[in-house]
Amino acid sequence: MITMGKRCTGSHALQIGAVQKIADPDQLLDAGIQFARELLTQGTYDRVAMKDMKEALYSDLRQKTSLADYIAPYFLQPKL
Repeated sequence: MITMGKRCTGSHALQIGAVQKIADPDQLLDAGIQFARELLTQGTYDRVAMKDMKEALYSDLRQKTSLADYIAPYFLQPKL
């Protein structure tokens, strides 16, 4: 969905397993804090999976930064 730029509703994301919980906008902060506490106290997440996810995220960001650094000079050249 992300790679194709498609959006979905919260209930659909929950149904397909893309998210674990949904909350109304006025309850979002409280629900987020509650979920964070559950993660910290119950250890319901896999630490290896979290490590892998962070590595993938940061690796992707580094690649995009490198690509941006590589192509930026072509766009920043003064026009004659």
